[in-house]
Amino acid sequence: MLIDSGSKCNSPLEKSFPKFRGVTVQIPIDQSVKPVVQPYRRIPIPLEEKVAKKLKELKDADIIEEVNEPSPWVSPIVPVLKERSRRSAYLCRYEESQPSNYKGKPSTSNNE
Repeated sequence: MLIDSGSKCNSPLEKSFPKFRGVTVQIPIDQSVKPVVQPYRRIPIPLEEKVAKKLKELKDADIIEEVNEPSPWVSPIVPVLKERSRRSAYLCRYEESQPSNYKGKPSTSNNE
């Protein structure tokens, strides 16, 4: 992933998710990998309220956005209750759609 380093970010004193303005991002995509639509997984009833609250929090922070049209890639939400903090973390089951030869993490360097 390439990010233009000349972009502006919100102040480090802000306690919100960092927002970059005027950022150019290029994500390399292996065109040989076919999109995967994973099946819907039911959220346990006792966690529905926590999941809804977390989704609203992520949407309000501009980290995620609602999609109202079909997408070739679909991953279910898998809520995991963390023991220490008693807060829920929400993960996507991505291993099925991850290429088997994938070894790295996204990078902000220009060397890729």
